[in-house]
Amino acid sequence: MAKLRIFIYSLAVAFASVLAVMNTSCSDDNMWGELPDEIQKFLATYFPEQGVTDFTESNGTYRVKLKNSAAMVFNKSYLWTSVNGYGTPLPEIFLFDEFPPALYEYLTVTDNLKAVYSVTRDSSSYVVDLLNSTISYDRSSGDISPVVSGDAS
Repeated sequence: MAKLRIFIYSLAVAFASVLAVMNTSCSDDNMWGELPDEIQKFLATYFPEQGVTDFTESNGTYRVKLKNSAAMVFNKSYLWTSVNGYGTPLPEIFLFDEFPPALYEYLTVTDNLKAVYSVTRDSSSYVVDLLNSTISYDRSSGDISPVVSGDAS
């Protein structure tokens, strides 16, 4: 009798899992398929199994929002320019792969790898929003400095 209960429970869990995957796939397939391959690869690598709820393209700039998750912006070359976790820390593998080694090392040494909530980059810098502060990484010099809000520059 116990084996039958375990079998029925396992079957129910498997069925629920299949339904969940089908629901995500059906609603997200159309949007997913419209994204450029480079963006699809980025999402599959760093945000696997998270459906796309919305995306827009304007003048070659793509804005992508994931279901209950992050949002990101990609430039005309399909390179990310910003990633926002919307209250959820960004994946550490993303930080390791996409941040300059000195910036990644700084986050490691300061025990902030699990506290990166958003990042914006351009040709000169990375601006990283942590739990309670913001830092800037200068790409040419490698300098890392705190960003002081309210600075009148």
